[in-house]
Amino acid sequence: MAKIREVYEAARAKLNSDIPVAALRLLMVESNNLKNYAELDHSLGKEQQNEAVFWHQFESLNKGVPVQYVTNNANFLGDDFHVDSRVLIPRPETEELVEQVYRDLLLNYRDEPFSLVDVGTGSGVIAISLAKRFEEATIYATDIDYDALKVARFNAMRHEVNVKFFIGDMLKPLIDNNIKVDILVSNPPYVAKLEEVDENVYNYEPHLALEAEDGIEYYKKILKDIDKIFDDKIKLFFEIGSDQEERLTEIIEQLKYEKKYYFSRDLQGNIRYLFLELTK
Repeated sequence: MAKIREVYEAARAKLNSDIPVAALRLLMVESNNLKNYAELDHSLGKEQQNEAVFWHQFESLNKGVPVQYVTNNANFLGDDFHVDSRVLIPRPETEELVEQVYRDLLLNYRDEPFSLVDVGTGSGVIAISLAKRFEEATIYATDIDYDALKVARFNAMRHEVNVKFFIGDMLKPLIDNNIKVDILVSNPPYVAKLEEVDENVYNYEPHLALEAEDGIEYYKKILKDIDKIFDDKIKLFFEIGSDQEERLTEIIEQLKYEKKYYFSRDLQGNIRYLFLELTK
């Protein structure tokens, strides 16, 4: 069998110029059951595992299929999750969102139980990551797409966490089941014009999970019905589009609750998160 170094060099020579070398390196990591790039670099002299499978996967990668779909795996906060064309590939910005939620929960709910819903869960990475870190919490997750929920349920079983999944649009499943929560987390669709996303995203990732009328359709839906899913107080953590601060501020200011809120930036310097606390 060929050495990993030989396979890598041969694949790199054939790699389409539009495909990042990092994607090829990630494929090499996955195809050899390695943990990271550093382990790959230390294993170049070893034999390539499943070479025939690697070259089959490489063909898909070289056509532009995202490497996470090629390998059916995406890393999120150090954990592996199954992903395929039914769900979005988790982004680093969403990792930042979950880390900020995690810090807030540690600070405010360290010694008391709480309930949380992940609205528009997709692959389930938000709900599952929080369920792993807060085993005593009651975690719900909703999605309108049955196929996406199948992926999320698989990931929950894989990580052996208890998340209660519901199918339905935004808050409707909670309202229908008279469920109240303390915290809402959501990374809903917020792309107003799909033609503005990267070509690979447009070609391969599910449009239902990306596109929203005027970009803020789903935030408006959530905030319109928010009073039906909490008793006295609720915290909301959103990932948002970088151009939506002004319009979302207008909507928040019209809410008839006592409120505290602020926007924050991602590591790229773009406005990306909205944190909102409402009290009746």
